[in-house]
Amino acid sequence: MATDTITRLSPYAERLLDDYIYDELDDAGKKLRAAYRRVSGRPSKAVDDPRVVRLVRDAAESVRNAAIAAAGREPEPPKRKRRILAALLITAGTALVVRRLSETSEG
Repeated sequence: MATDTITRLSPYAERLLDDYIYDELDDAGKKLRAAYRRVSGRPSKAVDDPRVVRLVRDAAESVRNAAIAAAGREPEPPKRKRRILAALLITAGTALVVRRLSETSEG
């Protein structure tokens, strides 16, 4: 049973080691860290900062590209409304996390 699972997951594991996927995930991590550094000093302005929104949007795009490559599928044409909604949700989530972290560190 375990061998069947390993055999089924083997192509995905090989794809995860692919340089392209690694580079995309690395790029996403760098952009999210940059966004975090930018909002860590002023979490209330995170959603209004166009640079933070762009960084988070680009990071989400990199994660999406890596996931598509890992699944071995062709990329779908971009859906602008979904990307904007995803970026807003991720930015709002990041701002909430940063705010909570700053509240716990103050008190």
